[in-house]
Amino acid sequence: MTAPPVPLPPPASVDATLELLASQDYVADRRLATAVFLAQKLGRPLFLEGEAGVGKTEVAKVLRRWTGGCLLYTSPSPRDRTRSRMPSSA
Repeated sequence: MTAPPVPLPPPASVDATLELLASQDYVADRRLATAVFLAQKLGRPLFLEGEAGVGKTEVAKVLRRWTGGCLLYTSPSPRDRTRSRMPSSA
């Protein structure tokens, strides 16, 4: 069993957030660093969405190592999947 990650001190700015993400081998743009910084500063959750392979899980892993927190995975419910289908033509 591995020990939980030790939280790092919160960054004081967006630039410090960019540096922190880079130190964890995550290349982020300024928009993502701003969202991460503000979520941390305001104590609010960060909702990440996007196409497969864009790095959502990787940034979540970095944030887990950074904060010492846990990851919450969600997936669409079967009801959501049926709602998103186009009606079949009769």
